[in-house]
Amino acid sequence: MSGFALTSNYACETCDCSAIMLPEALNDHSLVRCSGCGAELGEWGAFKAMTRRIIMDEVERGTCDPRSAGVDMAMKI
Repeated sequence: MSGFALTSNYACETCDCSAIMLPEALNDHSLVRCSGCGAELGEWGAFKAMTRRIIMDEVERGTCDPRSAGVDMAMKI
């Protein structure tokens, strides 16, 4: 699978669900699936990277409070 086309209002292109399923044995190459329809969405590593970029963009635009961005987001508050 290739990358993701996510926006801050992410939803599966197949069923419009915004929830994902992760396998119990999780690593950067694990497949991410849509919780609604089970469609394969890509690999966990790519999903994390895209999500991190989206959150950082929102913090820079002022539409996301950096304190709620996540513990793995290193930033100045």
